[in-house]
Amino acid sequence: MKDEFRLRFPMTEVMFWAARYSYADDGEVEAMGRAAGARGWYTRDEFLTVTRWKTQRSKSRCESNDEASVEAATRLALSTPDEQRRIEAFTRLRGVAYPTASVLLHFARPDAYPIIDFRALWSLGWDSPPTSYTFAFWWAYTVACRSLAKNAGVTVRTLDRALWQYSKAHQPPTAASAVQSTDTPEAPVPVDKSESKSAVMRRHFAEGRSVSEVAKALNVDYSFAYGVRKRWLEAQTELLGQQSGMNSVLGRVGAAVGKRVLGIDGAEGGWFAVLLVDGYFAEADFQPSVSALISQFPGVDVIAIDIPIRLPVGKSRPADAAARKFVGPARAASVFSTPPAEVLAAPTYAEAVEIARRLVGTGISQQTWALRGRIFEVADIAASDHRIVEVHPEVSFRALKGEPLRYPKKDSWSGGAERRALLGGAGIFISDELPGGERAAPDDVVDAAAAAWSALRVAEGTSATLPAEPSGDPANGGVIHY
Repeated sequence: MKDEFRLRFPMTEVMFWAARYSYADDGEVEAMGRAAGARGWYTRDEFLTVTRWKTQRSKSRCESNDEASVEAATRLALSTPDEQRRIEAFTRLRGVAYPTASVLLHFARPDAYPIIDFRALWSLGWDSPPTSYTFAFWWAYTVACRSLAKNAGVTVRTLDRALWQYSKAHQPPTAASAVQSTDTPEAPVPVDKSESKSAVMRRHFAEGRSVSEVAKALNVDYSFAYGVRKRWLEAQTELLGQQSGMNSVLGRVGAAVGKRVLGIDGAEGGWFAVLLVDGYFAEADFQPSVSALISQFPGVDVIAIDIPIRLPVGKSRPADAAARKFVGPARAASVFSTPPAEVLAAPTYAEAVEIARRLVGTGISQQTWALRGRIFEVADIAASDHRIVEVHPEVSFRALKGEPLRYPKKDSWSGGAERRALLGGAGIFISDELPGGERAAPDDVVDAAAAAWSALRVAEGTSATLPAEPSGDPANGGVIHY
């Protein structure tokens, strides 16, 4: 069914139409959606504000939902991995059908879910919306929009704005649009007699008016107006490319597009990995070795792993000290102290303790000594595979949140919920049914996903490191990426 959705305009014009988006101001609902997405549910006030933004016609029915009903339905919608349960959970609320449900989902998860309405559908080739919506239709539409956004190099939100604005400028009046539209009527195109007709047309194309509107108002042939608009769009494309530094497709602002990245975390008896494709969760797996995991996911751009890759020589590692400061005092204990290379090279644990005391003033634990095999395993692979970078999940989560996390990840329901919500806010939703999931603890899964998020930032060129300004001295033992 997704093949039935076809853009009525060239893909290179997506940014053009999105930039001219002229629906009601959506800053407030975008902020409320982000808050709901991070929290995991909508409050009743947020729910009512967002639904009023969509339409006033169901206002009284939406207001008949109490706070508990709104939280229960939206919490389910924003937590379940089942796509049908997700969208239909919203429709359990009075006054909410598929179009309004898609708005609530879109603003909570703007990177993954589009808004479905008569305007967007028209811009995708549907002269009128279906008489009733089904899950199959909504999901096919969602998949089609994700694909279009990926190919255009834009976010789903940008695509949604472009679809809406193009319809506003071009869609002929219909019974559906007369009922559903909240737009003000289009004013006639004014004519400034001091300008040439081409200049007048370019000015009004810049305001988002259609070829037919301008041709009719100026009494010129449609093909002439179309040619003027085509040349004007080409000039805008070149200008926008120069301003943004883009050398290829207009609107290629989605740096995640085309990226395959892998996040790996150690688990009992092996390693667990999460694969992101175009910034979205794609696959997961558990394998006894890192090399086996990497072979399961060919063609990845970056591999981020939660293990020290380079060891310091004769001292403690600056990266660990920087990471403890970054995550904050409450989470500092989660940062592993990487022992000097001389310590792990010792033939016995007792000798390793003595060397550590001499070099850094304190011994090492049995747990640290037990990690020696894993550290050597990854170091051997990383020596020849330069896609591999070191990350630390708590550092990644701290970067995702923008401030220290409140709860520990282990033995804490709130800590797990906090981290899953942060991943969801980044558009990373992990299914309950995962290959290898039966062998991985919950914190292994979220840590691998956080590692994958950092891997994506490395692939996009937006990552940072701890220390922020590495010295380049090999004796310091490398950096942590996030």
